[in-house]
Amino acid sequence: MFLSMTQKIKQDTNDDKDIIDITKKYYALAHSEVLEQELDIEFEIKKKIADHFSIPFSSIKIVGSAHIGSSPFKEKIFCKTKSDLDISIIDERIFNFYLQKILLITDSYSNLTFFSSKYSDTPKTFRYKVSKGILDFTLLKSIDTIDDFEKFFRTLSNSYYNWFKNINAQIYLSETCMILKQVDNIKKIKDTQYDKVRY
Repeated sequence: MFLSMTQKIKQDTNDDKDIIDITKKYYALAHSEVLEQELDIEFEIKKKIADHFSIPFSSIKIVGSAHIGSSPFKEKIFCKTKSDLDISIIDERIFNFYLQKILLITDSYSNLTFFSSKYSDTPKTFRYKVSKGILDFTLLKSIDTIDDFEKFFRTLSNSYYNWFKNINAQIYLSETCMILKQVDNIKKIKDTQYDKVRY
């Protein structure tokens, strides 16, 4: 019987396997379920990212609904052209490069004008994510410091508009930081009835 990745994850969680090991298995090892039959697309996208940032393929992971086939918290499956492709870039050098730039331009977070006003606690959220080894540029306004990063992914998104709504990326300090970020998804899958996921 064919099992989707989310069903396999749920099966593993029901067997009381270690949650970190399950997360590593499906996020650090497994290939994208959505692109499993489209390796050329996955290769092209990862190659462009690897070449642009001078990082190895192993530093680029697909996460989100494009990876496991659905969004655990939204309880919706991946929908071609309507869902995003979420990328994790795992590289200490790139993480520190952008973080140092952000610290300088925000005067160590004291200048709040560079943070997005979408949420009242954006600076606090940004600092919290940094403490977890995550750089999330969606919490910042479009500034020169990260403009090259955003421009690259806008261009990449436009190149694959027939596949994804947008291609987004977050930068992680290490693989451990990325794995710990995905643990909540695994826990949510464990508690979700996937026969009721919306299509």
